[in-house]
Amino acid sequence: MAEALRTFDTYDITAFAAVVDTGLHPPERIHAYRQKAEASLLNGLTPQHNDNARAFVGGLVERLRALSDQLALQVYTMMVPVERLIREMPTYYATRAPSEVGSFHWTLDAKSDRGITAAETYWRQLVCPFLQTNFITEPGIAVKGFNYSAYDASYCTKYTELPDYLREHLPTGKPINGRVSDLGKLMLEHLRFETSKENAGLQAADIVASALTRALNGTLQIDGWRDLGRLFIRRNSKPPVSVVQFSDDDDGRPAKVAPPVAVVLRTLNSSAKSMWPS
Repeated sequence: MAEALRTFDTYDITAFAAVVDTGLHPPERIHAYRQKAEASLLNGLTPQHNDNARAFVGGLVERLRALSDQLALQVYTMMVPVERLIREMPTYYATRAPSEVGSFHWTLDAKSDRGITAAETYWRQLVCPFLQTNFITEPGIAVKGFNYSAYDASYCTKYTELPDYLREHLPTGKPINGRVSDLGKLMLEHLRFETSKENAGLQAADIVASALTRALNGTLQIDGWRDLGRLFIRRNSKPPVSVVQFSDDDDGRPAKVAPPVAVVLRTLNSSAKSMWPS
C-alpha cells in the first residue's frame, strides 16, 4: 500500500475524500437529518416550477424515503468531495496544466453488475440540484491572472441573470448576474458506473480510501500511510479530508473528531500539497 501511494504521488494524482463517524450518528439523529433533507427538496419548489419539475422532485423524495440510513449517509457524504473537487481543481490546474479541466470525466464504483442501483440513481439525479444550491449560497472563486480558458470554454455560460426563484438563495450583496458553470454538463456529460475490477482509476481510489480508513481507525501503522497526505491539497484552516457531521440544524459548528483522528488529519495536512504553484 505504501508503495502504491508513493506511485500515485509521482504521477501527481490528487485525492479528495470525506469521512463520517457513524458512532456520532445514532438513528434518531440520522432520521432528523433525513427529514430535513426531504423538507429542503420540497421547499425548493416555487410557483414558477412546472409539472415536470414537481414530478422530478417528488421522485427524489420517494427515492430518499426508500433508502436505508447507511445508503442515505453514503449518498450525501459523496457529494462533499465532488463539490470540493469542482471548486478547487480549476484553480489548481490554472497555472500548471489548464487544459486538464477542459473535460470532466466521472467514473463511479458500481455496486451491482445488474444495472444502476436505487441509491446510484438517486445520487445521479440529486447531484446537480445539490451542487447548484451550494454554489449559489457560496459561489466559487477564480484568481485574477490565472488561466481558466479551457474550463470556461467547456462549462461556463455567457452572461446570465439568475431567475427570481434562485435569487432568494444568494447571500446578501452578491450579484444577481454573471457567468455561471453549467453543472449539468460538467457532471452528467461524461458520467458512468463501472466495477472496480475493470477500472484502474477505481482501483487506485479504493487503495486511497482503504489507506485513509485504516489510518483513521488505527489499523494501519504510519509507515503504511505516511505519503497519503501528499495526494491531498492543503487547506489552511480545515483538514484536507472533509469530516462530515450530519445534523438537523445549521449552526455551523465544526464536526467533532476523536483526538487520534485529529492527529491523523494534522499529519495529512502537514504533507499535503499547496494549491499554489511554487
